[in-house]
Amino acid sequence: MEKRSEVTTATIKKKPSFPDIPQEEYRARISKATQVLEKRGHDALFVTMWENVYYLSGLNSASMWSLRDLPHCLILKKDGSVALIVPVARFLTEETAWVEDIRVYFKTTDALDTMIKTFADLKLKGARVGAELGEMQAVRFSTGLFLDLKKETGAEFVDGSSAIWDLRMIKSKLEIERIRQAANIAGKACERSYSKLTDGMTERDFARLVSQNMIEEGADRIIYVMIQSGEKFWKRIGGSFPSERKIRRGDYVQLDFGAIYRHYTCDLNRLGILGAEPKPSEKDHWNLFVEANHNGTKAVRPGARIADVFSAISNTFEQVGYRFKDRPYAGHGLGLEAHEAPLIAPNNNTIVNPGMVLAIEPSGVTNKEGFWANCEDDVVCTETGVEKLSTLRQEIFVV
Repeated sequence: MEKRSEVTTATIKKKPSFPDIPQEEYRARISKATQVLEKRGHDALFVTMWENVYYLSGLNSASMWSLRDLPHCLILKKDGSVALIVPVARFLTEETAWVEDIRVYFKTTDALDTMIKTFADLKLKGARVGAELGEMQAVRFSTGLFLDLKKETGAEFVDGSSAIWDLRMIKSKLEIERIRQAANIAGKACERSYSKLTDGMTERDFARLVSQNMIEEGADRIIYVMIQSGEKFWKRIGGSFPSERKIRRGDYVQLDFGAIYRHYTCDLNRLGILGAEPKPSEKDHWNLFVEANHNGTKAVRPGARIADVFSAISNTFEQVGYRFKDRPYAGHGLGLEAHEAPLIAPNNNTIVNPGMVLAIEPSGVTNKEGFWANCEDDVVCTETGVEKLSTLRQEIFVV
């Protein structure tokens, strides 16, 4: 039998020099996680996605955020003990993560051996281990490596996505403030960008301007900038990346965009028009989207169902003769990702709780002239109701 390679273990007994989350936040997350694991009947949680590893450790690594060829993972036991397995980056891990038990491997061929030994050290043979196998989750490294891990550890891997979303769906005060900052940054950038929109600018030019303005306003990164102008707008080519199409006077310019601030995201959508005034019928239809946004926002309160939020948005359109209830969704959760659980869908009975952050997104319904819109804003459920996190004015930007 081939001899397994040696594993390097480092134990941290000091505060990291460059933590991105404070110690009390980390402790609160681990404490909450132990309760969730007990509730879900898991002995441990095994995560590989960057967002989940960061959430449960504070590991602030750009390489592990962006690369898939260097497997890394975190194992959290029901008793609150945490082990973090990383490639090579010992000092980066020690100086950003709060985890004490850090296992470092130096060759990619040693990743599996390191994980197997860690599972053995943590006595997880026969344990029920929740992994990223369900809703909006996926094991980040190769399927083959994961299947080998399942075979060699003797652990029972089960769908742990419900446990993960139990943790991440309800945001702490720190997380809410970071999302608020992201929304504030993006909103200011939007105002600045529409004011500089000119005849002959391409969609890609405008996207670069929006991105530059978000960085100048304080964003660390950009999620995306999606633009539909002119005939792309009228053909409802929503969600498209910017093209070389030149924006001309009289064109509508739909903007879907978001900033990232200290790893937390916002998601906004607005509409502008260059060198012309919207027709009265277009203004009226835009105001219907604004009303749907308001109604969806008001439906966000403790104890409501996510389906109730969808219904509040849908009913705004249905009551004046537009079909909406068959649409797949009208918004989504926000946090470390631009689209998180819960999806604001008609059949989603998830209960709204304080700390849940949502993007309210009525979109897509056209009037008889083919005009459509998307008025998207970000809100948080509070103990007594709802608070808007985005403050961007809900108007068509007339340039």
